[in-house]
Amino acid sequence: MPNRLVRRRSDLYRAMKADDEGYPVVEPTARGLGVRVGKGQDISVQEGLVGPRTGGVDPDLDGHAFLEPSRRMPIHTYAEAIASDQRRWRVILKP
Repeated sequence: MPNRLVRRRSDLYRAMKADDEGYPVVEPTARGLGVRVGKGQDISVQEGLVGPRTGGVDPDLDGHAFLEPSRRMPIHTYAEAIASDQRRWRVILKP
């Protein structure tokens, strides 16, 4: 089975730092597109693995949605999957 994220059709908004091309900066911070582990973690990591229904990267400022893995996988694989979505994000300016 390929490594992938669960994708549901909906618009998600997240305040992130942009790179020189206008895409989110890939980094494990609250303002970057990345997975935080340890203090302020996004997802529960057990023995180097993450899985569905254990948390995920939160793209919703209200905490009502998150990007979770579709199956158990190593944390580094999940982080790479999140980073690989960088070009799917676009800038929306507040009016």
